[in-house]
Amino acid sequence: MSSVAIDRRLTADVPRSTLGDLDTLAAGAILPAVAAAERLRRSAATIEESQRSLLGLLDTGDRLARMLSLHSLSTTPGHATDQVLVAALDEQDLCEHAAWALSRREPVPEAVPTLTRIVARGGFAAMPAQLTLEHWGAHAGERVLPEIRRELARCSTGGGWSRLVETLALVNEAEAARSLDRIAVCPATAAPPLRAVRSLHADESHGGLRVAQILLRGRVDTELETAGSGDGGGVITLLVQLARELGRRSDIEQSIIIARAREGLMPDDKPLGPGAAIVRLPFGPAENVPVSAMWEYRAQVEQALTATLAACGPIDAAHLRYADAGTFAAARALRRAGVRIVFTLAPDPHALIEEGERRERLTRDSFAEAELDEHNLFRLRLVDELTVNADQVVTLPRAGGQAGLERLVCRRLVSDRTATIPEGIALEPLDKALRVVSRSDAELPLIAADLRSAIAALGEDRLGLPLIVSVGRFHPIKGFPNLVEAWAGDPALVDRFNLVLVGGDLERPSPGERDVVDEINAVVARQPAARAGLVLLGTRPHEDVANLLAIGRHGLPGTAAPAGLYACASAKEEFGVALLEALGSGLPVVAPAGSGPDSYLEHGVTGILVRPGCVDTLREGLHQAALLASDEQRAVQARKLVRERFGIRPVAAALAATYRRAAEAP
Repeated sequence: MSSVAIDRRLTADVPRSTLGDLDTLAAGAILPAVAAAERLRRSAATIEESQRSLLGLLDTGDRLARMLSLHSLSTTPGHATDQVLVAALDEQDLCEHAAWALSRREPVPEAVPTLTRIVARGGFAAMPAQLTLEHWGAHAGERVLPEIRRELARCSTGGGWSRLVETLALVNEAEAARSLDRIAVCPATAAPPLRAVRSLHADESHGGLRVAQILLRGRVDTELETAGSGDGGGVITLLVQLARELGRRSDIEQSIIIARAREGLMPDDKPLGPGAAIVRLPFGPAENVPVSAMWEYRAQVEQALTATLAACGPIDAAHLRYADAGTFAAARALRRAGVRIVFTLAPDPHALIEEGERRERLTRDSFAEAELDEHNLFRLRLVDELTVNADQVVTLPRAGGQAGLERLVCRRLVSDRTATIPEGIALEPLDKALRVVSRSDAELPLIAADLRSAIAALGEDRLGLPLIVSVGRFHPIKGFPNLVEAWAGDPALVDRFNLVLVGGDLERPSPGERDVVDEINAVVARQPAARAGLVLLGTRPHEDVANLLAIGRHGLPGTAAPAGLYACASAKEEFGVALLEALGSGLPVVAPAGSGPDSYLEHGVTGILVRPGCVDTLREGLHQAALLASDEQRAVQARKLVRERFGIRPVAAALAATYRRAAEAP
């Protein structure tokens, strides 16, 4: 099985299961190899021979085996392991993995100078390096403090200075205060000061639950004006609507969203409605921070959240989603504050990794190469740790059910700590939009004029065609360039439909959004027919999106014919808030197979499921959906499905029960 020789002379006394794990780590598929590394981490401390094999893999293994071996060695005792981990700090491929492994060990003095340099350098590796110094500072501050001071003395960058002072404060607050006196003459930009958040509840003897949804990505606002920009998307729509609905319940006293402070604004808490509010968490620079760059602000997030939790009064349960820096930092702060944690377990990035290997687009070597930018090993471990340690775990309905999910995450779920709850949507905005658009005497919504202007600019002959609509954040995983390719590469589709994309900040795009726009432009260069009917509307308020979906369904005289489609070209879709809204508007939808949409779409009836990431099957799916578009019975069935199963009210009720179980668990 293994392409890497495990020295069997050293493993005579190793259990057969451990030998299997060593082989899987050395040469197995990626997800099983990650799971094997975790099992070996738990057992390697007691099996000396497996320690030797893991040390050997650091010399003979491939890049992934070396990364995983460091994780497995993180709890093994001995000076030899210490030396191996210290040496790995100087290797680009292994730096962050060695720093993370050292955070699980007792202080290793030889590692401290390198760790301080990594903190000063910044980037993802600065986060585990800082964690390690923080952990060691509690036990051996006298060894850590001098090295941080020495690195401060030679640091010449503002960001490095700030991170080192922050690390100094984590180890010794008084020492940091003395160093802060020098910041005025240093080019560092200090983190914005934390303004105490007004207490939302002064009386601690409350009866109903006080719950928080914590999401530090994207731009969360009460009116959902910018949900589709940056790293936001459907989850922001879900959280705002969910927080409002929870706030209306008699068993919920306070429903809070904790989100990042918006650009240019002071932290604030703005009411969402009765019993609900958004609380702003300040951290990092004033400008937008992409989710991929948030890792080095881990300590700021923890400190700001700790202060915010104290100011807000008691929180009974907090809900975390995603395997990102905000979730990692929040979980640490919540545990210290004694707040119960509910975690939505989604197999991300598990599903993409497995699918990539299955199609032979991803190998162990290419995964290890991408790890330098994507840090998926850390994210996989974060999902695993939260799955094990959260007070309650929420899963989403998906293809393959719980058994398929357990296979992806390589872990059995505990039944009395796990609840399967779908995402949901508020039905009222969709109903209102359908009423307005279908009435000839109604005042037209703003997006109607914008849409007409955009289509007219393409040419008068494009006015009056039905629409293919797609809504989402401009992120590579959403597949917008593939959708443009599938549509533009088929003259019949171009002649019959205009393609309208909603999402992305087109005026001030983030680097990720700019990449997607560039890819779309590249498709248009290859497929000039796309210029005939492609409309990019950018990020739009949620009300505009609801109206656009209604226009797609019923049409708009002089602008769009009825019987349009909705298309989702994502590489994966864990559930799909925008898909539910399209179904709730009566549109037939095209959606990726193999994940959440399989659990509610009836292929060929309410929509079309297609193989994700494949332009040809997506194009065929558009043709098949077009055959469903004029079927009024299908539209009624789709709306009934959403109304009965995916309204925000029953979803809020199910989550409230889960929060209660988390709060009352022993």
